[in-house]
Amino acid sequence: MGDEDFSPCAFSWLNKSHGVTVFDDTLYFIAGNYLFFSDPDNWQTRPLCFKADCLHNDEPEPEKRAECSAFLGSIYEQTFIGHFRDELLFSCLNQKTGHLDIMASKKDGSGRRSVLPNIDKLKQVCLHRGVLYYILSETNLSDETEVSLMAYSLLTPSKKPYEITKYTDKSNIDKLFPYGTNVFFSVTSAYSAGSGDETRLFSYDIGSGDITPLPFDVNTQLFGIYDGKMVIRDEYGYQEYSLKDRGMKSCSWLNHFSGEHPGWWCQFDNIQEGAAFSFCIGEDFQPDYDLYVLDEEGNQVCTLEGAAWGTTTSETVSCCGKDYYISYSVFDPFTVKIYAIEDILAGHADPVTLLEVGSFTDSLTPAYIIQGDGVLPE
Repeated sequence: MGDEDFSPCAFSWLNKSHGVTVFDDTLYFIAGNYLFFSDPDNWQTRPLCFKADCLHNDEPEPEKRAECSAFLGSIYEQTFIGHFRDELLFSCLNQKTGHLDIMASKKDGSGRRSVLPNIDKLKQVCLHRGVLYYILSETNLSDETEVSLMAYSLLTPSKKPYEITKYTDKSNIDKLFPYGTNVFFSVTSAYSAGSGDETRLFSYDIGSGDITPLPFDVNTQLFGIYDGKMVIRDEYGYQEYSLKDRGMKSCSWLNHFSGEHPGWWCQFDNIQEGAAFSFCIGEDFQPDYDLYVLDEEGNQVCTLEGAAWGTTTSETVSCCGKDYYISYSVFDPFTVKIYAIEDILAGHADPVTLLEVGSFTDSLTPAYIIQGDGVLPE
């Protein structure tokens, strides 16, 4: 497990890494500075700590709090969690070195070890077919910012990470999206003073190692990939680009909906078996934005109230044979909610709150709510 494809339905509109994964029909997610798990039978949520006497975030002494096996340290926006074979993988502040690492542990949080150390300048990381693809932003000896696309194979852990490509100073790798035998990424560059930024999309061929520009106009935006089709937006609106035959056609369901809401910013977020999740955010940018669910004709199927704005991670996951949509909201109170896809497609959405944090900014000691006792995964 873990050597399968990166989820094509997963997309974070802030371009951060994922904070949720499903491993052996248990949901694991990161909130604040802690790692949690939820039992799908009743969605009981608790920290992933195997120590019976641990007080977790209620521990008053910082040194003892750091000994909690669910404690990750101050990772802020450098959030990642996944799984490979029989271990969890997650971003964590190494308490021994003080550096950010990708670490592995058993399903109960024990046996923690460093897998990919010293990645303090991590921007994004994705696990795809047993390889960690990640973006690092560092400053070289000439005081220039270097942004590198890196890869580390979990299939051959004896080998060191390798650099796929690097951009210096005024160019920046913005978004990383593995799919099939390619890793797609966008690069934004400021070529001269006053000229404005220009964004281009590229494809890295995993087999050959070749990097080629995609045949789109400058400043075309990539929103996601599903069923072999890339969803982009250019000056003509939303388009679907076939990765198989390289054909382009209008993305009618998004264009229809955005046309019905002039002056609104519509952003593709997720697609799941005939249902598309699209951010539709008003010009005033109020914190109560709804997430609209559209069918393939662009008609509104359901509305997830207040689920659109500020989601650091929004992902569709499968657990125990059912599909779910996970939404994080960074407004106080910070919440993690889960929606059943079958309920959404039926026109109603009654989410379960997995976690509620009193203050997202107080990330060192999140005031989490545990819905029951829970049982640690075996």
